[in-house]
Amino acid sequence: MQAKKKDDGKFYAIKRSKNALKSKGERTSLLKEFKAAMAIGDNANIVKYHTAWQENGCLWMQMELCDRGSLKRILRKISEKRQEVLQDPHSAKSRHRIEKWGAFAPDVLGG
Repeated sequence: MQAKKKDDGKFYAIKRSKNALKSKGERTSLLKEFKAAMAIGDNANIVKYHTAWQENGCLWMQMELCDRGSLKRILRKISEKRQEVLQDPHSAKSRHRIEKWGAFAPDVLGG
């Protein structure tokens, strides 16, 4: 889910653990993973973690919101575009995509 933070007006992704935490060890393990992700720092290819808290037995995390959608959605779109190229590799649209992707051209054109 996403939420707008009142103090800065920005939207963030909010994640919740699927199940309630059953022990202090489980909580410690999840927080250790969260802290490791925070230690990475700024990287354009990695989602930034901001804060975490425990509420109603679950671990909640506030993270950078990826405005391009989920990884699953992005991979599905890439797959759909690839299928279009494979179906008609000589169309103008496919040629444009082949030039844009570069390394994809030999696979499609048999080169």
